[in-house]
Amino acid sequence: MKIAAKIATVVFALSISACTALAAQASVVPDGTSVPVQLQDNLFSGVQTEGQVIHFKTTADVTVPDRGVVIPQGSDVTAKVLCSHKAGMVGQPGKLSFAPESAKLANGTDISFRHDEFILRGGDNRVGAVVLTCIAWPCFCINGGNGKAHAGQTFTFVTGPADAPGQTVASN
Repeated sequence: MKIAAKIATVVFALSISACTALAAQASVVPDGTSVPVQLQDNLFSGVQTEGQVIHFKTTADVTVPDRGVVIPQGSDVTAKVLCSHKAGMVGQPGKLSFAPESAKLANGTDISFRHDEFILRGGDNRVGAVVLTCIAWPCFCINGGNGKAHAGQTFTFVTGPADAPGQTVASN
């Protein structure tokens, strides 16, 4: 009986500790806080794969009143590829989309981001390909452009629960 009571006490203490850590995270960086980030690698539709991790760094200190800097400039931020389709024939544009995942706080804990979907679309050449195909048959081979973003491009992620409904952000 004493062992069961000790186990229950340990489980209760761990539960309280986990709840306290989650509450501390929420109070350190309020939901809805904007975090400016810079892409660290080049991205191309059809090259990146679904689920692949994308790396960013914060471009400025993120501060919260009465707490000071909570996310220092240069902090690691990650996102994940949601879909990646290369440009296709007959002018079909490529598409790459990703959503923010997490960042490290100054105290070493992770914070999550709202699940906004960032979409990178390539050039749409469908009309030109169809018109030219009517004139000269081989023009159906004209491809659309790939969705892409280059290292150094900036985005703004917004803190919040990962399961919170986000928005779609088109970017080229």
